[in-house]
Amino acid sequence: MGEGDKKVKKNVLVIGGTGYIGSEVIQTLKNDKKYNIISFSHQVNNNCLSYVGDVLISSELIRVYQEWNIDVTLILYGLKSISNSENVSKYANNELVGLVNILTACEKYGCKKVVYLSSSSVYESGNKLHENSPTKINCFYSYIKQTSEELLKWYKKKSNIDFVIFRCFNVAGYSNIGKKTKDIISLTLENNYMNIFGNTFDTPDGTLIRDYIHVKDVASAIIKAIDYPNSEIFNLGFGKGYSVYSIARRIKKITKRDINISILKKRDFDQACLIADNSKTKKLLNWIPMYNLDSIIRESYERIKVDLMF
Repeated sequence: MGEGDKKVKKNVLVIGGTGYIGSEVIQTLKNDKKYNIISFSHQVNNNCLSYVGDVLISSELIRVYQEWNIDVTLILYGLKSISNSENVSKYANNELVGLVNILTACEKYGCKKVVYLSSSSVYESGNKLHENSPTKINCFYSYIKQTSEELLKWYKKKSNIDFVIFRCFNVAGYSNIGKKTKDIISLTLENNYMNIFGNTFDTPDGTLIRDYIHVKDVASAIIKAIDYPNSEIFNLGFGKGYSVYSIARRIKKITKRDINISILKKRDFDQACLIADNSKTKKLLNWIPMYNLDSIIRESYERIKVDLMF
């Protein structure tokens, strides 16, 4: 990659470039002639120029911004477990200090656009949640995400750094390179049992209702956001909710396998229902999710059969 490429193409830095979502974004973009893709992560990504480092070590981040004129920073790293987020010092350090380090580097070296992955956990329970729906701090994870969103708004005001914030609902499915997350679908398929944390919620069958979106659909929205010209918050969900019981029934129907179910105690942080209104995302980003729940289950089942050599 020569100097001419650096000037002609848009330089996109993917922080978390070897993670579940980051690796999918890079895999999708690696042959796109519009961009130079740079990964920053704890590991090497062999699909692009790759830097190994930690967002908590400013000098490691700054090196990338010094060596490349970064146009857009995709902030796709982060700790994902809501149940583990009560480890306050670990989460606050990694998520908030790391984000400040990134935004400080953007400010200093002239990167004027960031894309950030927030979470549906910022919302109060509801059906067809839109971007202006009421928010609620129901656990430290949702506090971290809401605080991070406010930091991005502050840096927009302070340094004119544009942002696209995606509030992701439940991401599931296999990436193009075989990475997966510990979602309820893959865990159930791998282990042949399902833990249900409470069956007395205010929902039709008493179990939690969630909106599931494929990692490939998440990646496609992030890629569209690279060239989006304004600062905006978008929902990233399929737009349809499924209860935990209904997921178990669908898995049984598709795989022809019985699922062992255990009913466990409710968790304090769980909200009864979180379903996205994704109409704004569809309209402004010209984005359409391609994978419904059944397709996620079928694809995951086929991949897991290979992995486990069923």
